[in-house]
Amino acid sequence: MEVEVLKTDGYGLLAEVRVGDQILGVMDDFSMIPAEYMRKTEPEFSYLGLEEYSWEQRFSGNPHHDKKLVRTGDWSYDAYGQIVSIKPVVADFGLVTLEIGDFTNDERCIGEWIVEWIDRLELTFRVRM
Repeated sequence: MEVEVLKTDGYGLLAEVRVGDQILGVMDDFSMIPAEYMRKTEPEFSYLGLEEYSWEQRFSGNPHHDKKLVRTGDWSYDAYGQIVSIKPVVADFGLVTLEIGDFTNDERCIGEWIVEWIDRLELTFRVRM
């Protein structure tokens, strides 16, 4: 996947990037990387979630089995996706796949549809030396 940086307000601040045909607002965790070392084809997304919510909220919040990010603020999203692995729990949200914690060891959760609330989506890139 290639990510095109459209604009940034600076390191640690809001940046807008294009992933496929969608524009995402993210926290800039990449502008300190010299351009010649940045692998734009190897983005690494992570997130900050401040809300605590129940098992029921997480597992009942995606009844339509969507894989998408719905922007709710500059860099915040409602993320709808599917659990693809555990230990740690990883979910596919369509454009991005994120490690979302260690809230279960139950393999029966693989394939389940969930919602995750992202307060800040962060982006950096792998570095080549």
